[in-house]
Amino acid sequence: MPLFDVRDPDTNSLITDVTVLFLKYVSYCDIPEPNMTACKIAEMGAEDFAPLRVIMAGKVDIRIVLGSGHIVEFVGVDLINSGPLKADIDIDPETYVNRSTSTIEKIWKIGSFAPDMYEYILIGIPYDITVEESQPVNMSIPVLYDNNWNIIWNGTGPVPIDYSDFDSNFFTSGVQCSDTDANLTETSCYRDKANNMVWMKIPHFSGIGPELSGTLDSTAPTISDLSPSDGYSTTNTKPTFTFKVTDNDPQNTCYLYVDSLLVATVTVTTNTSSSIAPSIPLSVEPHTWYLLCEDGVLNQGKSQVRIIEITGEIGLPSKVDGVSGNGGFIVVSPTPSPPPIELDSSLDLMLGYKVEFTYSGSTYSLKIEKIYENEVTIVIKSEPAIIEIAEGETKEVDIDGDSSNDIAVMVEQIYNATMARIKISLIPEGKRG
Repeated sequence: MPLFDVRDPDTNSLITDVTVLFLKYVSYCDIPEPNMTACKIAEMGAEDFAPLRVIMAGKVDIRIVLGSGHIVEFVGVDLINSGPLKADIDIDPETYVNRSTSTIEKIWKIGSFAPDMYEYILIGIPYDITVEESQPVNMSIPVLYDNNWNIIWNGTGPVPIDYSDFDSNFFTSGVQCSDTDANLTETSCYRDKANNMVWMKIPHFSGIGPELSGTLDSTAPTISDLSPSDGYSTTNTKPTFTFKVTDNDPQNTCYLYVDSLLVATVTVTTNTSSSIAPSIPLSVEPHTWYLLCEDGVLNQGKSQVRIIEITGEIGLPSKVDGVSGNGGFIVVSPTPSPPPIELDSSLDLMLGYKVEFTYSGSTYSLKIEKIYENEVTIVIKSEPAIIEIAEGETKEVDIDGDSSNDIAVMVEQIYNATMARIKISLIPEGKRG
């Protein structure tokens, strides 16, 4: 027999992730989910397909299993008299979602242009979580193709006579898939919920466009095992939140909101413990927080809203680059000996909060007055100096009225509408303008 061949009908590229199973041609094996221990004669990859190894078995079932989960099975193949075995399988269906009607449709291209060397065909198509399993699904064939994948019928006019032995419902309203007829003895379509597969039984084909129609999954994710508890208190400004998401979708995208602001995103595996932490430090005060998780078809689930309190000094470690924290104050002290030593300090400051510092024996304060998308308005007192600084920009400020700039203020990062990271630097005397 010539080479075994499985290709993508859109690109004509060879599909190599293929396993070929030879099964006994008996009634208990000619079904979607046979007992492989009792039915399998041999197994091989597409590259070492050698029918002579099983030709003595007479008629067999040849099951082509793709790595994608798609299955095409030729039932009752006469290996002695058959021609080349060729199958074209489109593993990436066109998907159409109508959210207003909560419906979903998936259309594949599947065909074989081998001679009629078999009794009938079983086609197994995997489906994903976008299809709601509590609702019925239909399989139809709205399109037929020729040997070159040109459309020969698309629902208009009579169905070609070569397809007169098909279940005619495939070409009209579709066949509702049974959830119980696992052996396809009474119907032409079976849905295997345990393995997320839809099976079709058809007499033959050259090129078909099977379409699965169902109800869009509408089950929202649920969030449980939430931690920390409501009212929890910590000095950690980037606390870890743990949770578990339960959903039909094996993965969800989850968002952490603190004070109604998005502060972190994570992709999680459902039904397992997961964690998330804010990407920016939280200010010293009570905060509300909650999680919002979203599956692949945008169903959303929200956790309960809880409170977490961050305690300690306002956004400051105990010591930063020679600048000491002092109960929420930054104390910038120029050294008495020349040359002056430049002291830098960075801190995360909330909108409306101020931080105080001393310079040459006087006390000053720096406050974030406004935060824009790319700019921050800062007020420095004792004598008010209002400066607008873009993100990444540094501005020098005269704070003691001697006509020379004393400190440099830089906006290192704007986190969101309520917080920015500010860097305060003491300008060495020899560099003051």
